[in-house]
Amino acid sequence: EIAEEAPSADNLAQHQLATVAWLLAQGRELTFNDQDHEALMTFEQALLLAPESDVALMWVGKTRMKIASLLYEEALEFHASENYPLATEKYSQALDMNPAHKGAQRGSELALRQSEYRVDLGKGYYVAGVRALTDYWLEQAKARFGYTRKYLPDHSRALDRRNKVDGMLASQRVVLGVDYMSRGLYAAARNEFRLAQILNTSTQGVQVKLEEATREAQAR
Repeated sequence: EIAEEAPSADNLAQHQLATVAWLLAQGRELTFNDQDHEALMTFEQALLLAPESDVALMWVGKTRMKIASLLYEEALEFHASENYPLATEKYSQALDMNPAHKGAQRGSELALRQSEYRVDLGKGYYVAGVRALTDYWLEQAKARFGYTRKYLPDHSRALDRRNKVDGMLASQRVVLGVDYMSRGLYAAARNEFRLAQILNTSTQGVQVKLEEATREAQAR
């Protein structure tokens, strides 16, 4: 048998150039179709095969800057909606793509400061809510715990306290409703029982009292 001839260095070089050219063409098509991450991987493959290729290097840079700009725009949307954790994440991803992106640098710093401020603000409202609850200022306590949840959505203790306050306010409404019933003010009593039910759907006996007040109010 005749031994198969090994490819020459020239043939290997030509094959590599052809592969790089094909990768660059594929990458350009992908980026024009806004498949930017796939395009970046393709251009990086070309650059890996031809580290000296200015064209491959240029396309890697252009694609990274394009992706960074898109991530920056996403970050701005999250920032505008006060979703600072996601804004910070997107700014960080943009900077991974383009560390020199000035807008992402400034946005990241600002979002981090605002996020820290919201945490401090939420904690302050929680403390104020506990104080108001201790002094039995229930409406104030409810508002403060509500603000805590606005700034710290995962603050479970604020949610528990808010639910406790709603239960206490519901009980107050029931007491008022019973008093109105005793004085024959059935429409007013019905409103109080409705409010109690809205505040705390599990308030004991409120449904029965509401139905009674409704019957009496309609009979008048």
